[in-house]
Amino acid sequence: INYQPIGSNVTLVLKEGYKTGSPPTTVEQLTTARYHLNKIQFLRSPQENLLKLTAYDLTRNLDIVNRFQNTYTSKTVSWLLTEICARAGLFSLVIPGTSQVSNSVDLFVLQSGQTYRQALDELCNTYYLEYFMDEHETLIFVELQNADPVRWSYQNEILLLTYSNNDLHGNHVIVTGKPKTGSGSIGVMTTG
Repeated sequence: INYQPIGSNVTLVLKEGYKTGSPPTTVEQLTTARYHLNKIQFLRSPQENLLKLTAYDLTRNLDIVNRFQNTYTSKTVSWLLTEICARAGLFSLVIPGTSQVSNSVDLFVLQSGQTYRQALDELCNTYYLEYFMDEHETLIFVELQNADPVRWSYQNEILLLTYSNNDLHGNHVIVTGKPKTGSGSIGVMTTG
């Protein structure tokens, strides 16, 4: 494995894997996401020594605020999706070639003070589209259909996954308070 220096905006590639075979000795890996390092924190005190890395995928660009109002007339949904993504710096897109995204929108306003995600969500909610970032940093748009199966099968478009572990969590509670009235002198405390 070739490791590169850790610095601002470097790409971190997340691969998930498992062992297969009998006995399980063959390592199989699947790239599930790419992230860009946003923050490096060294947390150091007498009680801890920690390196904390914060990274985001490219969909974070959708949270950039549009500075100037733009008005579009007679543009297709596909063109508007491409325009909003390009303004957010997302140039690798897959948009379905269906009649739904070929619809012409008479008037669409990309408002100042609005994030690109809000504008994209407005279009997607109106035209029944979903989007996600794949493992190759391509923004994939999917048109929802009535015939779509109600089951979801595992793919690499995980939108939210949290793994957490705390090896020093509390295992008891100490309660301190005043005893019942009439049971002791003033200032007596009870611990339970």
